[in-house]
Amino acid sequence: MSARCLIILGMHRSGTSAAAGVMNLLGVDFGRRLMQAKPDNPVGFWEHTVIAEIHEHVLRELRSSWHSILDLPPKWETSPDLPRFEDRLIQVINEDFRRSAFWGVKDPRMCRLLPLWEKLYPRLGFAVQPYYLHMVRDPYEVVSSLCVRNGHWPDKFLALWLTYVLEAERATRGAPRVFLTFDELLRNPNAAVLKIKETLRVEFPNASPDTGERVGSFLRPRLKRQSRSAASSLAATLNTGLAEEVYRACLESHDGIDDRFQSVIHTANAEIEEQKRSFWARSLESEVKSQRAMLADWRYTRTGYLVNLAGSVYAKIRKPK
Repeated sequence: MSARCLIILGMHRSGTSAAAGVMNLLGVDFGRRLMQAKPDNPVGFWEHTVIAEIHEHVLRELRSSWHSILDLPPKWETSPDLPRFEDRLIQVINEDFRRSAFWGVKDPRMCRLLPLWEKLYPRLGFAVQPYYLHMVRDPYEVVSSLCVRNGHWPDKFLALWLTYVLEAERATRGAPRVFLTFDELLRNPNAAVLKIKETLRVEFPNASPDTGERVGSFLRPRLKRQSRSAASSLAATLNTGLAEEVYRACLESHDGIDDRFQSVIHTANAEIEEQKRSFWARSLESEVKSQRAMLADWRYTRTGYLVNLAGSVYAKIRKPK
């Protein structure tokens, strides 16, 4: 019998940690070598430290990073530079999950790196059936949260949200998957767990009559720090139409196979490059303004320095002996 593997996907700040924590309560094994909780993520990240580190190395090898909106190279997963990372991932999975009937991995970077994982499954030392949980959060809230944590780059973060969501959707077509919003998880955890269970057709090892109570106590309201109303100030500066269409499609779909969902995703894939061009245009404009300001400041500082220097020299020359 194949082991089951739940891959939790989603853009950074989209509730993937909360979802992983809930799945762990229900018996999904995320391993022992997990990242420690931090003030900006009090329930813990539920990310395997070694796997996340390998993912980071893979992105660097591809001249990319978690926050890059540039496309990865064509057929990047076949690069001759990647087998050593594949071997290391296989080693970690066999060490930590070989004896687990239902294990999971959560790392937002996997939205972009799933083609690499598709190559791993047949090479593991045991049979595994992967399932995919897509966590999706209102793009306004994600952008606002990232601006607080990583600096004010709203255009870039909006393009990044689309990049993560669209690439993860494309990589999981035809596989067992479910789309769940962060709001759904927080508003009605019982219904959210039922949606996951019924859509993926899985049973959780630790499900019990008190599951709702345990999950509810874990998902405290303060987990969600950025709301649509709090992020509304971004509306005046961002063109979020495309991202909002994708978000609504995910909200209305369970597994992403209905016609409306596919239509929205098809349009988004065709238009995302325009979103990226918008970011680069704004970024270039901002950089030009910044350089001009620096040049003006340098000129002012240099002029002031020369005036002071001349005054000092003059004072020394005029000083009576």
